[in-house]
Amino acid sequence: AKDTKKKNAGMRAAWRRALSHVPQLGVIVQVVGIHHLVQKYVGDVTLIMGPSMMPTINRSGDILIYETRSVRRDELKPGNIVILKSPKDPDQILCKRIIATEGETVEVESAYSTWGSTKVFVPKGHVWIQGDNLSNSSDSRSYGCVPRALIIGRAYARVYPPSQAKWLGDTLDFAHTPEFKEAKLRQAEMERQVLTMRQEREEQQQQQQQQQQLEQQQRAGDDPTTASRGGRVVEAVLDPEVLEDHDYYVPFIAGYFGGGGGSIASEVAEIDTRKSSSPPPGRQS
Repeated sequence: AKDTKKKNAGMRAAWRRALSHVPQLGVIVQVVGIHHLVQKYVGDVTLIMGPSMMPTINRSGDILIYETRSVRRDELKPGNIVILKSPKDPDQILCKRIIATEGETVEVESAYSTWGSTKVFVPKGHVWIQGDNLSNSSDSRSYGCVPRALIIGRAYARVYPPSQAKWLGDTLDFAHTPEFKEAKLRQAEMERQVLTMRQEREEQQQQQQQQQQLEQQQRAGDDPTTASRGGRVVEAVLDPEVLEDHDYYVPFIAGYFGGGGGSIASEVAEIDTRKSSSPPPGRQS
């Protein structure tokens, strides 16, 4: 009986001690709840370590502040630094930079050639992420596009170490290696030179064609001071007074204007008829 009384007394004492901590437990529950709400709807801080985001983030580790509003409102854009869950291990937290969002095409460098690249289309609901340190980063180049649902928030500031505290900017300067950028510049310059040479060649060909057309027109008699080809004879040029010998001039004119000797002869005869029927100068009534 004495043992039972001691046991009951001990249990009552334990309950009294537990109930004495209820106010503190309530505070802890409230803090955890508020932190969860803030983390989900406002943002939080996180420690990021590793070489994949150098030189933006130190290898030894930086504390970043991130916000979740951009994720909820679908306002993420290329250049943003994001905190996300690893597509290979959901328990692992990553920090990467968005290079392209859904509907965009990203040019991925080849691992074997400075010039080579592959274009990848980002499907709906996904993003393409890369680390700023391309030579030492496991990102979309190895596991492809990442679902937006894995993104926790957008990092916008570094608060630790205090001496390196700064705002994190949005940039795509780290999307490609310097070697790839240089190769692309050389390629663009070569394409520009080829285009310039092609335009110059086309202009020369046009000038040659115009010159040939002009020479052909001059030979064909299309010049305003000559008669029209194979058709009518201009009286101002073919004066009937110089065409006294029709048998000599008509074949010559017909050959020069590309045939039509009969029509030219009739033209000359008509001109002669009009001229003979018209009264001499000074006798017109």
